Amino acid sequence: MRSMLPSRALRILRAYADVLGKTARRMLPLPESLLPHDKTAIKEAITVVVQLTEDDETAASTLEDAYIHLADFVPDDVASKSCVTPESHSAGQGAHLRQSSRIMTEIRHRQEALLDEFRRLRQRW
Repeated sequence: MRSMLPSRALRILRAYADVLGKTARRMLPLPESLLPHDKTAIKEAITVVVQLTEDDETAASTLEDAYIHLADFVPDDVASKSCVTPESHSAGQGAHLRQSSRIMTEIRHRQEALLDEFRRLRQRW
């Protein structure tokens, strides 16, 4: 498989960084439809840029954070069902809160997996 061109990788990462900036204060999970590209393309773009900036620890840290934040984005239908609102705290919303808690636990596990994946990726270069 042919690797993504650096110029395309940078365009993808700029668009993704813009989304991360706009969603930084929003409640998790976030709908995948907010992503400017699919997760696979964003991961590939990060991989390309990691290779280009292999000796830059500041860039590596930023790319690591961006990689991990991919876990925050879930399918839209899941995101819409798990939003915790003040109304969710009423007695009739216990199941909704349990579902939201499960989704947040899954996100944490995905973040840990992505961190491991990123560190393995970085070791290759």
